[in-house]
Amino acid sequence: MLNRLYKCDTSGGGGCPSVYAEDGSFLVVGDRADQDPAVAVGLTDLLPGEVAARVPEEVLLGAVEEHLGRPVRRDATSIEPFSVEWDQMLRGFEHTAFKLEVRQSYSVAYEDESLRRFLDGQDLVVDAGMEEWLEIVQGARAAGKRMERVHVVVEPLSDYMRYELTWWYPANVAAGEDIRIIPVRKGQWPAGLPKHDFWLYDSNRVGILHYDPAGHLYRVELVHDPVEVVRHNAWRDVAMHQAIPWSEYLSKYPELQARLRREWKEEVGHKVSAGA
Repeated sequence: MLNRLYKCDTSGGGGCPSVYAEDGSFLVVGDRADQDPAVAVGLTDLLPGEVAARVPEEVLLGAVEEHLGRPVRRDATSIEPFSVEWDQMLRGFEHTAFKLEVRQSYSVAYEDESLRRFLDGQDLVVDAGMEEWLEIVQGARAAGKRMERVHVVVEPLSDYMRYELTWWYPANVAAGEDIRIIPVRKGQWPAGLPKHDFWLYDSNRVGILHYDPAGHLYRVELVHDPVEVVRHNAWRDVAMHQAIPWSEYLSKYPELQARLRREWKEEVGHKVSAGA
């Protein structure tokens, strides 16, 4: 089965230039370069029946990125996760910060004890890691900035997603973050969205988040490449269009709502219960 990975945005109504994936191989559609004598003379080992197609660099790179589910082009600054530079990246935006999350579990040291408590059925304790993040969100809201997040959630829910939906997201929403969900079934994926996490700051720079298979964040790249910035802006728009508010999504899970109302008390609990 053919899957078109990428098509040049500046081409006409036809299908070229473009790249397709087919069962472990790739098909490239473009102009027949081998029919140009000046090009043909430089081609070596071109067998009878083989052709050489000419496609723009943008098409090949775009196809690779779509296939891998992450950017490969770089005008970026490497940032050590949880470093001073990391903190500056999270806090240093002027107007807007948007995050797309696509993983169904994360492994973060400051969440280990909290996750264990949740899975053991114990009550919520707001720890230092949560307090630090909420301070960032509250500070942004107080300064008139906007923070948004969309999480692609694969159903049935993982244990981590149950934890995040019930313990972390209510606090974020109460602090001022707009959190939305795109639910999908296992084996499906929302059309037009990548499969990597990123932050988009002020619509002009992107923080690409690299995780290992276990969910540990091991590398961050702050990307300024205009092509990548435009691409991620488009992905933000697609994600926000498809997503539903966190509180609306949580209403599908009465058992999580019941736990939410039981454990979130006083100011935070009042705000969250009203929304949920």
